[in-house]
Amino acid sequence: MFVTQTNYDLGMPKTNELLCAWLACECWQPIEIAYAL
Repeated sequence: MFVTQTNYDLGMPKTNELLCAWLACECWQPIEIAYAL
């Protein structure tokens, strides 16, 4: 249980962080490109 909980605590924030980074890239990159043009 301890190992499972540790994996959950260590895994979920990293997954969420990667997801947020991907969403931020998907959302902002076209805006930055349009602004540059």
